Amino acid sequence: MNSVTVLGLVISVGFLLGECAVVVRLPKVMGYIVAGLILNPSITPLLPIDFIRHTQIPTDIALSFITFAVGGALSFKTLKNLGRSIALITVFEAQTALLFTAAGLALFGWFFPPSPHQSWLHTSLPAALLFGALACPTDPSATLAVIHQYKATGKVSYSILGVAGLDDIAGLTNFTILSSLAITTAAGIRTDMTRVIGSLSIALGGAVVTGAVFGSVIAFGLRFLRRETEGAQIVVIFACLMLCFGLAKTAGFEELLATMTAGIVVSNFSRYQRRAFEMLERYTDELIFVYFFTVSAMRLNFTALSSSLLTVVFFILFRSCGKVCGTLIGGALSRETVHDSLLISLGLIPQGGIVIGLALTLASRPQYRQFADTILAVIIGATIVHEIAGPLLSTVSLKLSGETNQDKPNVIVRRPQQPDDN
Repeated sequence: MNSVTVLGLVISVGFLLGECAVVVRLPKVMGYIVAGLILNPSITPLLPIDFIRHTQIPTDIALSFITFAVGGALSFKTLKNLGRSIALITVFEAQTALLFTAAGLALFGWFFPPSPHQSWLHTSLPAALLFGALACPTDPSATLAVIHQYKATGKVSYSILGVAGLDDIAGLTNFTILSSLAITTAAGIRTDMTRVIGSLSIALGGAVVTGAVFGSVIAFGLRFLRRETEGAQIVVIFACLMLCFGLAKTAGFEELLATMTAGIVVSNFSRYQRRAFEMLERYTDELIFVYFFTVSAMRLNFTALSSSLLTVVFFILFRSCGKVCGTLIGGALSRETVHDSLLISLGLIPQGGIVIGLALTLASRPQYRQFADTILAVIIGATIVHEIAGPLLSTVSLKLSGETNQDKPNVIVRRPQQPDDN
């Protein structure tokens, strides 16, 4: 079976099972993941394993669009209006989830047994740091679906969406820093911290500069082509994101941070930002998500998963405890009630989307090869649990808050809008 036929089969099965998930009131992403598990070459021998080995380029394209959209959600005006409580809750729940997960898994260091030539410091500790970084992001799609279903409005639902929107930014920043620290720890050599900080500063600073340049080019292109077809505008965005991602990767910068920065620049400095992101949502999001999540599950190593089931349990447990404790701390500092803080924390448990993308970037980098299969298996396993439990927890949260009302007009939560000249 040739690669084009396989790709068509992957997208078809992913799309169909995504629609089936909607019928049974589960997020579409759950259907995509199930499709990927079914089509996994270790389960379906009809599909060549070579196909998985050649998915890196389209996966990078999907990641560039996903991180661009994450950056697009970071509007400075919206951040200013979100309020002190959401900012404090975001900082503490993200960092506490990181600390709880990293510390907890570091203590249970047996999931990466030391080799004769490497100690716990060079095996389990770097992996625990990576798991800690991956514990930060929250997937708001499950909560958003529940809000639409129950037409919920109020402080708790608004706070959950606000914090979840900022979570990806915190998670991507933590991942950039800790992934660099993890690989220096795993190297097993005495590290010059000045050199590490210098290298990290170059990787982050170069990514921000690269993203700012291409974000400005996109903003200019949207203005210059404002009267052209949407197809022409999508071509400009596509080309700039590919160049941004590719050049950052070639230069050794953090490519995901670069494309996210491009999204931030367009969101805050382009008069046509609303048109750009709504256009991508209409024409590219569905295809990107179908491909991305289905192929992600197809890359799952079942041998690694079967030997890591206990790690999946610990990852979910430590991360959930960190989210709850961090939300309580942030809520207390911002004078939220304990009741409201607990309800907000329930809506922050779901995870998916960007975290799978981050795990895949580890799989594509040779220096993380000893961790990649196990980390990807744990993250996908945890995502399956989160996507099932997430809507249930969100429903409980919103019902206990008293914000659900089937009789209200349908609530539509949109991207923050700015004037858009035509």
